[in-house]
Amino acid sequence: MWDVILILTTRFVIAVAVLYCVFKYWPRTELLEISIDKFDCPECKDPVPKIRILENTKQTLWGGWTCNNCGTEVDKYGSRIIHNKRMQTDPAWLGR
Repeated sequence: MWDVILILTTRFVIAVAVLYCVFKYWPRTELLEISIDKFDCPECKDPVPKIRILENTKQTLWGGWTCNNCGTEVDKYGSRIIHNKRMQTDPAWLGR
């Protein structure tokens, strides 16, 4: 009986320690946030269609869109993406 209690207690303590480390040291990221704002393409000001055709797995998983008019890749917040990184000079990025 005491063996079972010891095993369950040990597993509980380990689970709490792992959860603490995950929530304390997990990198702060916007990937898991949801954006419901409507925006236009930052280059040609073409509005985002209500039904979007996703062009890659990254857009499927994390949101985003590729403009049909000019081909600019945009993240889920409406900021232009260049080489899979948000531009550091984008006013929407600097204003957050």
